[in-house]
Amino acid sequence: MENYGGIIQCACLASFLREQGHEVVLLRRAPDRSLPMRLAVQMLEKLPGQNIRGFRQRARELAQNQAFIDAFVGPASPLLYSSDDMARYARKAQIAGVVVGSDQVWRMQYVPKGGEGDYFLAFADASMKRVAYAASFGHDTWNYPELTAQASALLQKFDHVAVREKSGATICRDVFGRDSAVHVLDPTMLVDPAIYERMSPPAPGDQAPYLYRYILDDTAEISAITKLIKAALPAQTQARSTILTDSSEKPTIERWIANLRSADFVITDSFHGTVFAIIFRKNFVTLVNNNRGAGRFYSLMTELGLADRILSTAEQDRAATLVANPIDFDAVHDRIDRWREISRQFLQQALR
Repeated sequence: MENYGGIIQCACLASFLREQGHEVVLLRRAPDRSLPMRLAVQMLEKLPGQNIRGFRQRARELAQNQAFIDAFVGPASPLLYSSDDMARYARKAQIAGVVVGSDQVWRMQYVPKGGEGDYFLAFADASMKRVAYAASFGHDTWNYPELTAQASALLQKFDHVAVREKSGATICRDVFGRDSAVHVLDPTMLVDPAIYERMSPPAPGDQAPYLYRYILDDTAEISAITKLIKAALPAQTQARSTILTDSSEKPTIERWIANLRSADFVITDSFHGTVFAIIFRKNFVTLVNNNRGAGRFYSLMTELGLADRILSTAEQDRAATLVANPIDFDAVHDRIDRWREISRQFLQQALR
């Protein structure tokens, strides 16, 4: 939970669960580390003038958004460094059920070292209800054969399973023998969009028209497409950018939401950048990011009738055309509303 989408989807899922009358606590699984290693990491997070292995930058970015996390995610466990830690905390807190989801929680390369089984709820005892909501594998295939037997056995113990991508349901069926996975919305679309007014109240200063570029992995091709799109927009349109992988100071979550909500056009290679362009009814282009998992984009956009807004870096000639083609957001949101009802019913029934 270290990026905008990861934090906000967690906050949205927690908000929905609380609306249903549940008490919610976030379980914070950390990588398996010895005590000396934990102390070393804590030192690197605080020591100025360095950013060894990115510890200090991640700690600073997390601290910048801690007030938001406290307000919208809510209570959380201390860092838990092993399955035993997870199990002990769950018993002590008298947790009755665990929901795992959503943002690429089953993409094992993103899971804390040693926590692979815990993201399939290995720590949960037999008395706890086990639910996956909008769990994502990140890719259209399962690429961890050494973990297949463990994940398959654990998945059979789940009471209910829902995935974020259609390909996830196929993986559950064909790889793990679980053929009842439901295809549901990401938590950011599960909730009433009015929640984003509370997360990021409108502020003055966002009135001038602008193009917002939210990019995870910037390239020369993306910059070229940006120039083509900007040239096709009205001359007074300004440009703003957030590049996740550069070293510049990043906006807070509140500011990031506001940047997307007030933009006149959005260019992004991010799944949640795409989601919020849709939520806020912005004309947009999604640049497919194969390294981070293209299937996530196609799964969502095809369901919503927006597959034509996906652009590869080799399709620069289509960029200006998309600027001129408005999106029928009433039709898009009609689809979201129907899918939202299915998704809500899944969670409500799963947690009874």
